[in-house]
Amino acid sequence: MSTNRKTIPRDVEARVLRECRRRCCLCQVYDHDDRQKEGQIAHIDRDAANSVESNLAFLCLPHHAQYDSTHSQSKGWTESELREAKEEALNSQPTQTPGDPGMPPRDRPSESAPRTVFDQRGSQVGTAINVAGDGQFTLHLPSPPAGIPMPLKHGQGEAPVHPSARGPEARGTEANDKDPETAPARVGVQLGRDGPDSLCVIYARIAGLEDLAADEIAGCQEVLVRLGGSSGTSGFPGFHSHQSSVYGRIYFVPEAYPAIQAAQALLGKAAQQGVRLSIAVSGGRLEPTNDLGLASLAGPPISIAARLAALPEAMDRVVVDEPVYQAVRQQAGGREITFDELKQGRVKKTLLGFRVLRIPPTATGSHPPRADYSGPREAHVVVFDIAGFSTQDADGQWEVVSRLRRRVMEVSAGYNLQARVASKTLWYAPAGDGGALVFLPGGGGGAAALGVAEKLAALCRDYVELRVAVATGLIAVVGDALPVGTGILRADRCSAYPPPGKVCVDRDFWERTVSPAEKKAWEVVAVPADAQALILWPIGTGPAPDPAGIGSNTGTI
Repeated sequence: MSTNRKTIPRDVEARVLRECRRRCCLCQVYDHDDRQKEGQIAHIDRDAANSVESNLAFLCLPHHAQYDSTHSQSKGWTESELREAKEEALNSQPTQTPGDPGMPPRDRPSESAPRTVFDQRGSQVGTAINVAGDGQFTLHLPSPPAGIPMPLKHGQGEAPVHPSARGPEARGTEANDKDPETAPARVGVQLGRDGPDSLCVIYARIAGLEDLAADEIAGCQEVLVRLGGSSGTSGFPGFHSHQSSVYGRIYFVPEAYPAIQAAQALLGKAAQQGVRLSIAVSGGRLEPTNDLGLASLAGPPISIAARLAALPEAMDRVVVDEPVYQAVRQQAGGREITFDELKQGRVKKTLLGFRVLRIPPTATGSHPPRADYSGPREAHVVVFDIAGFSTQDADGQWEVVSRLRRRVMEVSAGYNLQARVASKTLWYAPAGDGGALVFLPGGGGGAAALGVAEKLAALCRDYVELRVAVATGLIAVVGDALPVGTGILRADRCSAYPPPGKVCVDRDFWERTVSPAEKKAWEVVAVPADAQALILWPIGTGPAPDPAGIGSNTGTI
C-alpha cells in the first residue's frame, strides 16, 4: 500500500459523493441498508496516491475502518468485493426525493412538487417529474432534443412489453416459439415507474454516404429534418418525435403499424428529393439521457435498428425485426401489408433476423440535394462499441450500457468535454451499445481524441468489453444536428478490429495527428484486412497480438 498520500481533488470528491448520494455501497449490498451515512472516501486499491474517480468509493465510518485495517484473525474486505459492491450499488440507487433522502420510494407520500428523479440504474432521468400518485407521470428533460415535444405525457397503468426488450432469443431466426397470434399487439409510449417504456424506432440511414460531398450530405440532412416536421408534430402522421443521428435521422412512433406506414412514406418522399435511404424499424424500451448536456432518447432498440439499416438488403427498402413484424400483423386488422420471408444478415459479429417490406420501387431524384455549406469539413472521430452486446438479455444490456455511460462521464470530466460541446468544437452521439465523439481539429482536438479513446478503453477494461477507434475524415454539420460524413464511417469500420480494451486508429490520423513523442508510447500492429487500420498496443503491457489473429467485420454504430 502506498504511503504517498495525496489530497483527493475537490471536483473528484464532489462527483463521488454526488454519485453515491452518501450511501455506503457495502451497507447497500451486504446489509440492504441504503440510508445516508457519515463516512469517508476509500481508495479501492488501497493506494492513497491513486485518486482517480474509478478507484474511489464512499464508505460509512465502520466499513471504512474495516477496509483500511489489517486483520490477522479474520479475512478482511477485498478489493474485488468493494469494487463489485460499488458497481452494484450504483446500478440500484433508489429514487431520490429532495428533503427526504433516506425514505424508500414505496413509503413516500404522493406529491405534486417537482422532484429530481433517477432511474433504477442510478442515472438522472430529468430535472423534474410530477407524480400525482395515480400512475400519471409527466417527464421534463433538462433541455429538449430537436423534435421531442416537452413534456412527454404518458398513459396510466402497465405498458405492454415489446419482445425486442427480451433479449436475442426473441430476435433472429424462428427463435420466437410463441404463437404469432399471442404476440403483443402494441408498442406503447407509456411511462412505468422505472422510466419511459416502449417506442418504435425508425432508423433512416443516408445511403451511399461514402460518395457524397459535404454540401450533398448537408442537403440530405436538411431534407430529413424537414420531413420529420417541427417538434415531430407536423411531419408524417404518427411521428412522436425525432432526433439526429451520425448516419441520418431517427424517428419515434408509438405503434408498429403506423411506424411501417411512416417509414414507407419517408422512404418515398426522401427519394423524390434525391435522398436515398436505408430504413430499419425496431422497438422496445428507451430512456431519456442528458450526457454532456445533450438531451436525447437512447436504448438497445436504436442499436438494433442501426445495425439493420446497415444491411445491404435495407438499401432503398424498409426492413424490420421479427418482434415488429409480429406486432404489425396484430395491428393491421385485415389491411394489406406484405413482407418477405424471414432472412438473416450479419453486421459486425451480430447475426440479425429481419424481414423486408414489399413495396414498389422508389423513384429517386437524379441528383442528391445540395445545401449552401460553409461549416467544418474535417474532424477527428472516436467511435466506441460494446463487444458481445447483442448476446446479452435485456437486463444485461441495460446494465452494461449504464456502466459505459458512467465511464464516459468520468472521461468527460477529465478532458473537459462539456466545454468543447458548449463551444461547438465537439459533438457526442450516444448509441444503444456505444457512441461517437466528433472533435474539430482546432484547440488540440486530435490529441484530445486519442487521449479520450485511450482513457475510455482503460477505464472500461474491468467493467465493459469495449472496442474503440479513432479516424480523421470528412464531416458536415447542419444547424443543431449531429455531424454526418465519411470520417464517422471510417472510425466505425475501424472499431470492428481491436480486441476489447484496445484502440484502433486510421493510418491517416496516426501519421498526420499523433506527435512523435506520443508515438513512442505505442507499439503498432497492422490489420491484415485493412491496410489503413492500425491497432495501438501500449508498450510495456505485454506482447502485442499476432496480426494474423485480427479479424475483419463490417462496422456500424
